Parts: sequence; structure tokens; C-alpha cells
Amino acid sequence: MVKPSNSPKPSWLAITMPALCLFFALGLNIGSWASRLADLKNAMSITDMELGFFLLATSLGAISAFPLTIWLLRHVGARKMALLLGSIAACLLPLIMNNTSYHLGLVLMFIEGICCAGLNAAINTYGSDIERNHDIKCMSRLHAVFSLGLAAAALISMGLIRFVSSELIVHGAVICVSLLTLFAVAYRTSEQCSTSDSDDKQPEPKLINKTTLVLGIIVLSATIIEGSMNDWSAIYLKDVIDVSPSLAPSGVLVFSAAMFIGRLFADSLRSQYNDAILIAFAGLIVSFSLATGVWLSGLYASWISFAIVGLTVSLVSPIIYASAAAIGPGCLSLISTFGSIGGLAGPPTIGFIATHFGLTSGMYFVAASGLVIGIAALKLAKHQHTPQYASL
Repeated sequence: MVKPSNSPKPSWLAITMPALCLFFALGLNIGSWASRLADLKNAMSITDMELGFFLLATSLGAISAFPLTIWLLRHVGARKMALLLGSIAACLLPLIMNNTSYHLGLVLMFIEGICCAGLNAAINTYGSDIERNHDIKCMSRLHAVFSLGLAAAALISMGLIRFVSSELIVHGAVICVSLLTLFAVAYRTSEQCSTSDSDDKQPEPKLINKTTLVLGIIVLSATIIEGSMNDWSAIYLKDVIDVSPSLAPSGVLVFSAAMFIGRLFADSLRSQYNDAILIAFAGLIVSFSLATGVWLSGLYASWISFAIVGLTVSLVSPIIYASAAAIGPGCLSLISTFGSIGGLAGPPTIGFIATHFGLTSGMYFVAASGLVIGIAALKLAKHQHTPQYASL
């Protein structure tokens, strides 16, 4: 007879450390080039419309990544997939930062989009596996660490510009080394977990249905808000509010820090209130607060509205990813792809709007995405009492 093991149960931190590193790394990666978009725009000597196409390349990469993402999840596993794509994205950063060619930049950002979309799906699948295998709740806090990575990227950007060098290549090299170090820590502290759909004991519903479409619309809108705020808040403060270049990244910092704080408390809010109601209120508050901040204008009004948007929209994605994970890994992969597309498609859309109507109008478009979240959340509420989707 096998004797029960007397070894102590690993701590929450020990169990989640690999995922914490991976979520932080994705935020640090995206936040690093997002916080320097104004400088990248100047380095390539491009217009707002061309910057929109530059960012659109990442969206096209994210869309193209879906079949590759499914294949890698099934045949390689979430952990190895995250480490592989994350390392490629890390090595791309110095090339992106040091690039002065617009057309080469499009190619590099297309590859970046593939890597970020695949990495996003992998780490959310990995986090879901940790929750299932260890019977713990961690997704909201993992997404909080992603926000912390975005905030850290903005802080590093401001610090390097002020105290070290404003050269983009220096920034890219520092972040590249930091990311590779994070991936090394994740590798050393992790165990391979199964990500195959065949591991699920319950049959998974068909990939495309009304519920997954509603979930996709919500996460698409939420990540449009997140991506647009990350990529355009610095440019908005610099070009519209007319702050100094060293203060421009503060928009990303305020927004990301607020998202981090919001996600720290998301799990406790979910235990007290209905998920769909939380999502609906979050969407409405995002819409009202950002529209008001843009209308009032000014640095302080912008900071306050960015903070409120970060606090409220931070609730949405963890709820949707947890719901998708409860349906099955195929749904989670699809929702992760929706999330990547939204985060990467939102910024170029703002670029197109800014070119023709001004960046202020682009920020109003971001505010309108909050209304979409609220309306879709009401649709989501109709499915809450269906046994198959009881987690919603």
C-alpha cells in the first residue's frame, strides 16, 4: 500500500510563480514599445495614419496566429509555447526599437502580433490549468501582474529617459535582457501541465455559439480599451494636453497602476456580486468617466479619468477568461485570440480616427467601447442559468 505523502503543500506563490513571471513578461513586452510610440513615430518620420498601419500590423499578426496557437497548445503545451514565443518577442524588441524603416517596422510588428497573441493564449491556458490542477483561484491576480508589467514598462521608460539615455536601442536592450531573465525564472520554477482538449472530462460545446460570441465581443471591446489606453495615452498627453516628453508615459503608468489595483480585488468582488452586473457597470463607468475626462481636458482630468477607466475595465477580462476556461480550452483559446485582436486592433483604429478627426475623437471612440461592453453584458446575463454555462 502506498503511504500518503507527508511533504508540505506548496504555497500559492510557489505554485503560481511561473505564471506570474509569464504574465508580467507579456505586460512588460507590450508596455515597453507602447510607452515609446511617440519616439518610434518620430524615428520613422511617419504620420498618425501610418502609425495606425504600423499598429495594425500587430493585429494582422494576432489574427494569423490563431491556427498556430491551437496547434502549439495541443502539441507543445502552454508552458513551452509561452517560453518559445516570449523569447522570440523579447529578441524582437531591440530590432523594433532601433528600426527607422517604416516598411521593415510593419514586418517586425506583424511578427510581434503573432508572438503576443500566442503568448496571451498560452499564459491564460497555463493559468487555467493551474487553477484546475491545484484547486486555487489565481486568474484575476495573474491579470493584475500583467497590468503591473505594463506599469513597470512605463516606469522603466521614464527612468531610462531621465537618468540613463533617451536612445530607443538602449531601452530595447534593457527590456530584452529583463524578459529573457523572467523566462529563465519561469522555466526553472515550472512544471509542464497538459493543455490538450482531450484532458477535459466533460465534452466541450462547439467552438462557435451564441455564448462564445458574446464573450468574444465583451473581451474584444475590453481589450480595445486596454490596448488603446496603453498605446495612445502617452501620445494623447503629449500631443493634445501638451505635456513634456518625460511626463507623457505617466498616462500609461496611471492607467496600468489602476488596472493592477482593480484586479487585486476582482476575485472578492466576484464572490459578492453577479458577474454580468459587474461587467455591465464597468462598461458604463468606463464610457462616462473617459468621455468626461476628454471633454474637461487638462492633465489632472486626464489622470483621474485614466485611473477610473483602469480600475473598472480591469474587472472585465479576468471574468471572461475564467468563464471561457470553464467551457473548455478550445473556447479559452478562441477568447484569448479575440482578446489579442482587440488589444492590437484598437490602437490602429484610434490612429485612423486621429488622422481624419483628431485624437480627441479617437478617445471618444474608446469611451464608446464601454457602452458595447454594457450592452453585451446584458445579453450575457440571459445565459447565466443555463447549466452548461453556470460559471457565467
